[in-house]
Amino acid sequence: MNPPQAAGFALILFGLTEFFLRRGATAKSLKHTAADHGTTPLIFGSYAVVVGILFVRNLPGGVLPPVAAWTGAAMAFAGLAFRWWAMVVLGQFYTRTLTTTPDQRVVTRGPYRWVRHPGYLGSLLTWVGTAAASGNVIVVALVTAMLLFAYARRIAAEETMLVEALGADYVAYQKRTRRLVPLLF
Repeated sequence: MNPPQAAGFALILFGLTEFFLRRGATAKSLKHTAADHGTTPLIFGSYAVVVGILFVRNLPGGVLPPVAAWTGAAMAFAGLAFRWWAMVVLGQFYTRTLTTTPDQRVVTRGPYRWVRHPGYLGSLLTWVGTAAASGNVIVVALVTAMLLFAYARRIAAEETMLVEALGADYVAYQKRTRRLVPLLF
């Protein structure tokens, strides 16, 4: 198995995750909400474009050293594991679309003690790692830029929704944790 194949397997597991780790009807729903601001189709569309980019062979661009490709494959699996951890800890509140429920509360255990959006961090690591496994610098740059844009919009919409729904508890949580990267962002 080579790095692109290994990372491709991580993406297959990523897709299966959507069916097996979501708990409850609300978590599995694709019902559009006003709070979403179109970010769910943006993210799914970005995934589709990225898969297309990953299948294009002989794209121009510098070639990464073989160690970078294997590091990318490892990063894809590490991101997947981090996403799974976030999904399990958040449970029924880990939804596909942006929505809250009346019994929702701020979760601060597991990966949520370090970052507010560990599932998104895990997703980014999985997809960017897969891009790195391709060995192509242009693929890495395109995938990173596209998904950072999509997730930045998603996080902005989600943070607005959570402040409105959870109030002072979420604002206090925002003050003591970072969005995606501990100690940085």
